[in-house]
Amino acid sequence: MEPLNADQMAEVHFMVAQLQIVLGQDNQARKGAEEHLKKIKDGEPDKYACYLTAVIMDPNAGADIKALASVVLRRGITSSISGNTKTLWEALSPHAKNFVKSNLLLTIRSVQTKDLIHKMSNLLVEVAGGMYEHEEEAVWQELLNLVFEFVNSDNNLFVDAALQIFNGLFSYIIDHLNKFKQDLFGIFRKTLNHSSLDIRLASLQAVSNYL
Repeated sequence: MEPLNADQMAEVHFMVAQLQIVLGQDNQARKGAEEHLKKIKDGEPDKYACYLTAVIMDPNAGADIKALASVVLRRGITSSISGNTKTLWEALSPHAKNFVKSNLLLTIRSVQTKDLIHKMSNLLVEVAGGMYEHEEEAVWQELLNLVFEFVNSDNNLFVDAALQIFNGLFSYIIDHLNKFKQDLFGIFRKTLNHSSLDIRLASLQAVSNYL
């Protein structure tokens, strides 16, 4: 997709409003907002995925809204569209897929909170899973490049995110990752001895899942 125009941004703001209602306390209003989002997903999957991605990208959106958008999109990626045997990821056009992939990779670099980076990491894994299950391109090389970059970062948030993404990818592309076994062992040695307890624990979990 091309960069969003003014009309499309207005629709993104409508989606933000629906997400805000979902976070609210009014159960009836929440059900209505969830139904609005479902109609967009079933009727216009490209808009659904790209607009949720745009919410995550929006510097003016609150962290709670971005986190919810990440969760909603993650859950939608591999779920079926009503009246269709295709999953959301299968239903997306190539342009929409490229919009989602490129902008998520770009946006995660600017995340500064653990909660949001974890939710985005899980979303990236789900996109990679959709590619693995439904496309000939089984390996999302740009994601692997990001993960190897993050795991060698001085930013603890990025290191933690890299380990979380590795954890998820082991379920999909373990055979491919085995080609980098020595690199992985080096990463595990480094992160198991990290100064951060959170990163040591994340590394231990990654090692357990890998083995």
